[in-house]
Amino acid sequence: MNLQPLRIAAGWQVDDSQLYEVDPTFGYEHYFEGSSLLMLRNNARLKLIDVQCKLPQKLNEKMPAHNNGNRCASP
Repeated sequence: MNLQPLRIAAGWQVDDSQLYEVDPTFGYEHYFEGSSLLMLRNNARLKLIDVQCKLPQKLNEKMPAHNNGNRCASP
């Protein structure tokens, strides 16, 4: 499976990318398990962005999005 192509602004460094070209559907859940999907760093701005996604137990259940950045909504 290929990684999703990214367009990253100048100054940002990709430390880790696990964003594969796959939708979170039945049979592909394992692509979204783990600690981080994407980690970006900007040393000049002293910023680190860590994108994570926690899928619900069943993919057909809705999970609310949270502003704290540690969960995403299922489709």
